[in-house]
Amino acid sequence: MQVRSAKPGESPNLTALCVRSKAHWGYDAAFMKLSAVTLAVGEDDIAAGRVLVAADDADRAIGVACVLPEGETSDLDALFIDPPATGSGAGRALFDAAVGLARRQGARRMTILADPNAAAF
Repeated sequence: MQVRSAKPGESPNLTALCVRSKAHWGYDAAFMKLSAVTLAVGEDDIAAGRVLVAADDADRAIGVACVLPEGETSDLDALFIDPPATGSGAGRALFDAAVGLARRQGARRMTILADPNAAAF
């Protein structure tokens, strides 16, 4: 497994990964529909170098993170792991890489708004 920057054109695949990851926790269809906008990975964020991907040995995405700079603070806007990759270490690797990206963006701190299912992580 490696962590790399997202590539142009990966937005649909990464968005689908975020949706699968969120749905894994048993949310109903109505909630998932309301969540769709917040789960989308934007090509503009990919182009700006704000999106990281955990990829398996075949370079398939198994996790995604997005770090948005906001002055001395960066926001961990997304961190999702494909359900079959849960427990693989991809989440930890993405988090560590996201912290590094936030530092490169000039952040001194990072904000995180987490789903209750991610609280233990």
